[in-house]
Amino acid sequence: MSALHLKVIIIFLISVLLYCSSERGTKNKSLPQNTDANAKETSRLTEDNGEIRNMTGTVVFHEIEGGFYGIEADDGKKYNPINLDESFRKDGLRVKFDANLKKGMVGIHMWGEYVVVLRIEKLPAIRPEEDK
Repeated sequence: MSALHLKVIIIFLISVLLYCSSERGTKNKSLPQNTDANAKETSRLTEDNGEIRNMTGTVVFHEIEGGFYGIEADDGKKYNPINLDESFRKDGLRVKFDANLKKGMVGIHMWGEYVVVLRIEKLPAIRPEEDK
């Protein structure tokens, strides 16, 4: 084996080791729950591609590609939250939320803009019978 081949192999192995060590610190990290206390941490973990503030809307369930929950804002815009807490996954639930847009993010749903929810709270239903 020539010296050139040996150098190429060594450089390759070093590159693989560096890549693996940088990946080790990012595996198994999940986004914090959607609480005011964790909003700053969630914001730090996500790229800020534009903030949505004090938006109100309705959680909707779509059966596309196995099903997912989105938020249809009162202004007609559609948002696909990537970290919607389980307690807010209820079709028809009225919510008020803050979020960061994830511009350029694509997925299989092809519905709405992807967002990371920073803060979310339940609102009273438009019709009282919907609160049940």
